[in-house]
Amino acid sequence: MALFVVSAVVQAQTVYRITGPDGRVTFSDKPALSGAAKVAPLAGVANTPTDPAVPLPFELRQVVSKFPVTLYTSSNCAPCDSGRSLLQMRGVPFNEKTVTTAQDADALKNLSGATSLPFLTLGTQHVA
Repeated sequence: MALFVVSAVVQAQTVYRITGPDGRVTFSDKPALSGAAKVAPLAGVANTPTDPAVPLPFELRQVVSKFPVTLYTSSNCAPCDSGRSLLQMRGVPFNEKTVTTAQDADALKNLSGATSLPFLTLGTQHVA
């Protein structure tokens, strides 16, 4: 049973680099459906997305530099844990900021207009 669970987790963490026939490069957790696309699995990207020791592919580094993902969380927050797990399973590199003090809550309110968590920024876009 444990082997089945571990294999399911490992499969969920695979990130594919897909080069289409037009030369466009995309990243996905699922392989391309068309046979014309060149697909290459990326090892280590999804396992530790916030670990600076894991080098990201050039294309992904470019996207991360233009559209950084920041997750605002608090301790003992089930939706925050779910959001963190989703980002990690999808292989999304992100920074996490934990709201612990009243000053942190005020800064979050200035940024988002509310104090509800989890809160995510993707570049300049805000997602509650």
